[in-house]
Amino acid sequence: TARPVLMDMTGAHIVVRHLRFIYACNRAQQSALQIQGSHNVVEDCVAEWTNGIGASLGGEHNVARRLVSRFNGQMGMGGRGVQNLMEECRLEGNNVKGYKKSWEAGAIKVVMSREFVIRRCQALRNDGNGFWFDIDNQGGLIELSYAADNTGSGIFAEISGPITIRNNLAVRNGLKDEPGSWSRAGILLGEAMRCVVEHNVAVGNRHGIEVRQLGIRESGPRDSNQKKRYYSDGHLFRNNIAAFNREYQF
Repeated sequence: TARPVLMDMTGAHIVVRHLRFIYACNRAQQSALQIQGSHNVVEDCVAEWTNGIGASLGGEHNVARRLVSRFNGQMGMGGRGVQNLMEECRLEGNNVKGYKKSWEAGAIKVVMSREFVIRRCQALRNDGNGFWFDIDNQGGLIELSYAADNTGSGIFAEISGPITIRNNLAVRNGLKDEPGSWSRAGILLGEAMRCVVEHNVAVGNRHGIEVRQLGIRESGPRDSNQKKRYYSDGHLFRNNIAAFNREYQF
C-alpha cells in the first residue's frame, strides 16, 4: 500500500521478462509498471490489481510483448511516445473502480503519440473502451487484434489522425445501456482525420462502424495560438464486414 510505482524504466536497451507486478497504490493516470527510455523490451510480464493503471508504454522505440494487464482500478495500459510497439498483449477486466469512461478508463488509451503500433493484441471485458487513440496521435496502427465484450467501443480513434485500423475483429462491444452509450461501436471514429479502416469485422456490437462529429476539437496548450484542429474528414473505408449489430451496421 506504500508503493505507487513498482518499476520505472528510464534507461536504454533494457530487457525485462517473467515478472509479476501486483497491488500498487498508484493514483489515476499513473501506471505501476512504466516503460520509458528507449529501445527497451518488456516480455511475458503481468500487471494486475493496481489502483490506477497497470502499465504504460512510452519513450521511443520500446516494445511491450505478451504483457498481460488485468483487473486494474482504472486502465490496463497507457500509451504515448514515438515508434513504440505493443504486441500480443492481453488487457482484461480493467476499470474495476468505475472511473468515468468518457474521461479515461478501460483497456488502453494512447495520447500524443507518433507511429504507435498495436498488433495481435486482445481487449476483453473491460469497463470502458478497448483500444483507444485519443488526442493528437499521428501515424498510429492497430491490426490483427481482438476487442470483445467491452462496455465502451472496441476500437476508438478520437481527436487524432491519420490512424490505420485493419484486419481486426470487434464483437459485442458497447451493449451496456447507460449514459453515453449512443456513441459506442465496434469501431468508432470521433473527430479523427484521414483514417483508413479496412478488412475489419464488426459483429454484434451496439453499432458496427461509426463516424461521430461533435464539432471542431482542438489539441495543444491552452494559451497557444498553434493548436491543431481535428474534425471528421478524409476517411477511407474498404472491405469491412459489419453484421448483426444492435442498432446500425454503419
